This record gives sequence, structure tokens and C-alpha cells, in this order.
Amino acid sequence: MFPSHISLILEHNDHLIYYRSVANYIEEGRYRDWVSEDEKQKAISSGQCWRMTWFPATPNGHCELCASSLDVLLKAAQS
Repeated sequence: MFPSHISLILEHNDHLIYYRSVANYIEEGRYRDWVSEDEKQKAISSGQCWRMTWFPATPNGHCELCASSLDVLLKAAQS
């Protein structure tokens, strides 16, 4: 099961839309919450980033999780 949510967004490599690197997006604060530090380093090395953002059924905030691969991201989101 995915985390409880009212909306869920899955993105892949949105940094490339602006011709930026994963490292640039991290520096700019756009990729924030990672499955692990190892996944963050893998994403920087490979240039691949999967990001899931979900909005819980609460009046404020959202949650975000990033990983270098979809499989890793989905496993982390389900735990």
C-alpha cells in the first residue's frame, strides 16, 4: 500500500526540463527527502531521479521522497 493520501504525483527527471543536473536541483532545494544518502549519491552519479509527492488528508503540508530508481522509490514508499 502507498501512504495514505488524497493526491499523489510521480515524477521522473523533472530537472532535465530546465537543463539542470540532479546535483543542481539538490543545491536549489528542489530534491529534498531521499530514501537514503546512498540513493542520493546514485541519483547524482546516474543523472536519474524519481520523485513521489503526496498530500495526506490533513489541512497542511505534503510529503516527498526521492530515489535513483523507481523500484527503490516504490519499495520505500510502501514501507
